Amino acid sequence: MLESISSPAGAFSPDDVQVLIAAFEQAWKAVENGGAKFALNGEATAPREAIAHRIMTMARLGERDGTRLRDDALLHIARPKGRSSGSDHPD
Repeated sequence: MLESISSPAGAFSPDDVQVLIAAFEQAWKAVENGGAKFALNGEATAPREAIAHRIMTMARLGERDGTRLRDDALLHIARPKGRSSGSDHPD
């Protein structure tokens, strides 16, 4: 899912890519370990894409800390749609 990642100014460095991949994998593992059950494999696509999108969005804004990327993505998908978290982070 994160195979082809690039920023507006060009591609992320190989080290950045490793951080983004690790943040995504850790976030998805947290979702699975949190007891999320998906009746069909296709049902997992939307939350996985939302996690990946959020990580990419924050990375494009300059965030490179894997823990913060993971935590932000998890908070983002947990927040009910239409409600602001009150943070400065983009939706």
